[in-house]
Amino acid sequence: MRETDKELAYLALLHRIAPLNIAYLHLLVDSADPVFEKIRAMWAGALVLNTGKDVPTDFYRLDALVDRGVISAISAGRAYLANPDLLERLRSGSELNEPISAALYSKGPQGYTDYPTLTKGPVMKLSPRGRWRPQ
Repeated sequence: MRETDKELAYLALLHRIAPLNIAYLHLLVDSADPVFEKIRAMWAGALVLNTGKDVPTDFYRLDALVDRGVISAISAGRAYLANPDLLERLRSGSELNEPISAALYSKGPQGYTDYPTLTKGPVMKLSPRGRWRPQ
């Protein structure tokens, strides 16, 4: 979904859901976007942030936002799917696997259970035709 006026849309939504006393707000926006600060100022509750697929995930920046209490948690779907050992990789400063777009949210186990971990090498590879094959 693309909003032509993202700020107006989010602020109108927050105004409507504020009385519902929901447990947390899960937001899909770049933390560097000026609208993020406006949303954060209007929403006093717990906030889970996901930067979305159009913005590279900067875990150091997101972690700093958690440390400062700006956000309550980080949502990292693509990074977690491509790195089943994501926390270990982040803690050790290891390189992250890049998600394969054709495999994200597909039917079956491919793209969910076959990315390499730090202790195991690659299991499957996407062929040029978009099919999974053993490597």
